[in-house]
Amino acid sequence: MIYLVKTPKCLRIIPTDVEGLRREVSASCQIEEFLGEYLAGTEWEIIQPEEVGALTSGLLLSDDVLRDDNGDLVKIGCVYWDSDYQVQDALAELRAGRTVEFVASDPDPEP
Repeated sequence: MIYLVKTPKCLRIIPTDVEGLRREVSASCQIEEFLGEYLAGTEWEIIQPEEVGALTSGLLLSDDVLRDDNGDLVKIGCVYWDSDYQVQDALAELRAGRTVEFVASDPDPEP
């Protein structure tokens, strides 16, 4: 349904099966719910903003996360942020066949 492409400046989420997205993903579904289910079992994780000191309600993703036995964040690399979350519904864009970009942070060795 989607394909992820990392670049130095962003994470591109490219719809590969628009009809499948429209058929299988409800229009009322939120991007966090969709990506949480779609990326389950992969190296990608949804990061809570308070874990990295971010002052946002936008979705944060990373594929470079180290957690301790309690699930607490120990180290994190690049974080990708849905910076347009207040003006654009990322999932609606994907369902319309448009690519969505999440802005890349600079890697931070300590949370």
